Amino acid sequence: MEHDGLLFDVTGGGTAGLDWEWIPNRGETTTEWVGVNGMDPNVFRPRAMRWVSLVAILLSAVAGCERKDAQQRVEEKLAAHVDLELTDRTHHTPLRDELSRLRAASQLPAQLQQRQPDEGSEFDLTSISASLFDSPAQVERVHKSLDELWPTDGLEFPPSALEHALRITEKYEGQRQKLAGSVRQAQSQFRIAFDQGTAADVSWLDAVRLVARLEALGVARFVQAETPDQALDPLSDLARIAGKLEQSPSLVAHLMAVDIRREWIAGIRLVATHPAATARTHQLLFELVAADRRKGSHESLAWIGDRAAGMHAYEMVRAGEYLSLLSEEEYQALEERNETMDQALVVRRNVDEDETYYLETMRLLISKSEQPFHARRQWLNDWFTELDARSNQPKFPAVAADLLLVGITTAQQRLARGQARGDAWYLALAAINGHDLPEDPVLNAETGEPFAVAREDQRVEVWGLIDDDADLFPSLTRRPE
Repeated sequence: MEHDGLLFDVTGGGTAGLDWEWIPNRGETTTEWVGVNGMDPNVFRPRAMRWVSLVAILLSAVAGCERKDAQQRVEEKLAAHVDLELTDRTHHTPLRDELSRLRAASQLPAQLQQRQPDEGSEFDLTSISASLFDSPAQVERVHKSLDELWPTDGLEFPPSALEHALRITEKYEGQRQKLAGSVRQAQSQFRIAFDQGTAADVSWLDAVRLVARLEALGVARFVQAETPDQALDPLSDLARIAGKLEQSPSLVAHLMAVDIRREWIAGIRLVATHPAATARTHQLLFELVAADRRKGSHESLAWIGDRAAGMHAYEMVRAGEYLSLLSEEEYQALEERNETMDQALVVRRNVDEDETYYLETMRLLISKSEQPFHARRQWLNDWFTELDARSNQPKFPAVAADLLLVGITTAQQRLARGQARGDAWYLALAAINGHDLPEDPVLNAETGEPFAVAREDQRVEVWGLIDDDADLFPSLTRRPE
């Protein structure tokens, strides 16, 4: 039921969280993003990114201060869940053991929240990003304009399209410079709103993505001006933005970094293959890629943050707010079967066992994140096959299985694909510059197949990326000094 702009289920409580985007089926691993009930998604987004507060819908008819006050009340109610007061009251021994492990590791939501930069400070990249543009609607409009001009392959713009894109974006040079300067500060980081859980506003990521596109346009502009070496500056800025996102305990930030790094690799290819590129150009690109690669993987941070958002969701279930966690489609399906309140009661009754299963799964996943995706893929398939086999059994972990773990294999696959792109270009640039290659074969993190480095006279090619990345194929010709 609805009261004061909030949604309540039969067990009480109340807040928001309806989904407006399709998601992959549980455990799905594919190069295409498969939607619920076979519906095609525009893009895969994990649940933490795709949830839209129901209060935004319920308040759509409310204007001005009244709407703002109601939204603030919802945010305050969500923030009250960060301490997991209801979860801490459990007598379920396996769950208490999991909580103790996380508390000792300082990985509970409130503990992670305490390590975030002060909101609005000079080191808070989230607030800086959110304030760059007038509104999320403005960011969306610019993205749509660029989408119409953006090339389907890499950053190879037709001259007229690039000229038009630069005209559209020239007024935002100040915003580009502001974020670029902020990410250069060692102490700066993106602030993750653990106190808002899965309902956190992540529209700031669209602003970050827009600035990254401005940097990519800078790369294309220098290349078309026959000065490819000048593109090293925007390429460096792209790497810094992606690196800061990857240092965040947030899955959605890591997935955004994958998209930004694709533009980065496309820019590297554009510069390296330009006729005006020299041996020095190739060496500078190698130094950029090698320095970035030395920073290593931060994938475990993505899952630590995602787990914290999941724990916040379980606190909402305990507070009687399960229905607020459903997607629009999931909620309507229950309504049509007159099972809405029955499902809410079942989920709340099984919440201890459900959350224990979720935390055990995430603990295992985080421990295995040191392995490349291809090495853990069979474990993931087996794990979710076993989970599906239990779907009709009592105490089935419905929150974990149908809400929090949906698409988790696909997300790992995307992260691995991003790593594979970087590895392929590291090998290509190392080989073209005459540097020693790793003694052991470098495997594609997604497929597990070894990259093949082919050298013929003055040419180097690296084979092993998937077909979807054909526009990023590393093929370089040695250049004069």
